[in-house]
Amino acid sequence: MEELREQQKEALQVSKEYLIKLIIGMESLVIELKGGKKSDTDDFMKQCLDDLNGIIQVVGRTLDLLNDGKERITKEEINNSIMRFNEAVKSNDDLKIAESMQKDIIMFLCNLSQAIDEVI
Repeated sequence: MEELREQQKEALQVSKEYLIKLIIGMESLVIELKGGKKSDTDDFMKQCLDDLNGIIQVVGRTLDLLNDGKERITKEEINNSIMRFNEAVKSNDDLKIAESMQKDIIMFLCNLSQAIDEVI
């Protein structure tokens, strides 16, 4: 059990460094989607979403550690954020995507970053 906890902590430490870069990338992506779209914006968004999926997988494997002692991140919070963002993506409206990315995804990632700080 203790070995699993150490592995989870290590995964969260690595994810934290990656998470900071992802937040910065998504903040840049929001700016591009709000009107500064470039030729590679769609590819950049795909990469950010792939990275987000990786972070969510780590969260799924470490949720018990993240919530050790108190509830910091819930599956419901994750699912609701992803569902709202998915609806925005389905709309193909760059402004809606940008707004949801900022309000739902980046906010979730910031909350996750804070939760990681509290447990490692």
